[in-house]
Amino acid sequence: MKKLINDPRAVVREMLEGHVALQAGQRLLEGENVVVRAGLPPPDLPPPDRAPHPKTPL
Repeated sequence: MKKLINDPRAVVREMLEGHVALQAGQRLLEGENVVVRAGLPPPDLPPPDRAPHPKTPL
């Protein structure tokens, strides 16, 4: 019988790597099992200033 899972400890990472390889707009964080949208600014940058939504109360 052929094994589908080579190393049970690496199955989640390998699955996410395969998923991200097929999705152009997603990236896998290095050292973490976390998928994020590609093109996000680094977390240490403040968010860009945006005008409030017209229906948002001040």
